[in-house]
Amino acid sequence: MVRDWTTDTTYTFTGVHGAAQTGGHRLIAYKRDLAPAGPYELQVVRLPENVVIFDGLQQKQTGPWLLDTLALSPKRELLQVWSTLGEQGPKHRSLVYALTEDGPSTLQLTYDATVSYTEYEAAVSTELWAMSFQPPYSWAWHGPFGGNDLQAGYTVNGGAVFGLLAVDANVFFSVWLGSKASDIMVFDPVGGNRKLVSFPSKIVGGACCLVTDGKDMTWLQGSDLVSEDTYATMNVMASPFATSAADLKPHVLRPAFQKDVAGGGGVIGGGYALYSEAAKGQGRRILTRLSDGYYWVIAPRPGRDWAESLYVDAEELALVEVLVGKFVAGDWTIVRRTIASLGPPRPPGSGFDP
Repeated sequence: MVRDWTTDTTYTFTGVHGAAQTGGHRLIAYKRDLAPAGPYELQVVRLPENVVIFDGLQQKQTGPWLLDTLALSPKRELLQVWSTLGEQGPKHRSLVYALTEDGPSTLQLTYDATVSYTEYEAAVSTELWAMSFQPPYSWAWHGPFGGNDLQAGYTVNGGAVFGLLAVDANVFFSVWLGSKASDIMVFDPVGGNRKLVSFPSKIVGGACCLVTDGKDMTWLQGSDLVSEDTYATMNVMASPFATSAADLKPHVLRPAFQKDVAGGGGVIGGGYALYSEAAKGQGRRILTRLSDGYYWVIAPRPGRDWAESLYVDAEELALVEVLVGKFVAGDWTIVRRTIASLGPPRPPGSGFDP
């Protein structure tokens, strides 16, 4: 186990993102305070070389300008510089920059507008970026560079969208429509929105929380509704990458610890999927091998719990570890661990005790 970035240092973290691709190329983006009230430093580090490909500074805790990472993918980062306009008003000026990973990198301004929305999630690829909002529950997209207009992606009435993920020119997302449906959808600028995983009714089945690296994809899927979003049978499903329901080749990877399709998610890469699953107030961080569904239940240290899953590839995974009951900035540790150090995996259906 490696703890390269920990709360044992003089810094505390206020935001962490991660991404990886095959070949051992990994990125971690984090924001840390250099003093209790600032300045704050935002860095993007390429592993395993530990090369800083971006280093930015936010002078004060409350502005006037704030710097954040919106999203990170293996080849592109999305940064936002924003400032509140007025003393109380919801409007703020948002400047969104794209950063390529072939660094040291130059920021490229891709969006500059005065807005009143609240960002919920963001996703970025080499061909577009997307941002979701609540309320209204919707998301919009933008080309890689240039222009100040966000293009409408999808708006849901009486429900929610979540789990935004961008791969090439595709945006994948989960749609929750209360008692009506829980579906997984995909969008591209040419074909528009279409259902990828759906069912005749929510009683029959529901799905959410798709992750993909452009080669494989996994998601949570339930059948036989028991109550609200809870199903009698829940599985982690897998398929080779697809952008239409007709091309999807779904198969059960393993039974899921989680019993609902109301949330969850993780990261995927190198033939593994790392999922965060929850049931009855308990959480599990589960690494699954895509070739056969064998899995590891990864336990945190005593007095700690897992927060964000940052990345997984063929050799290692990275997670954010927090103090129990303190899921707030400053109590975080970034943990990297080799898959070889986890010991033998369990066969599907072997339970989820840590």
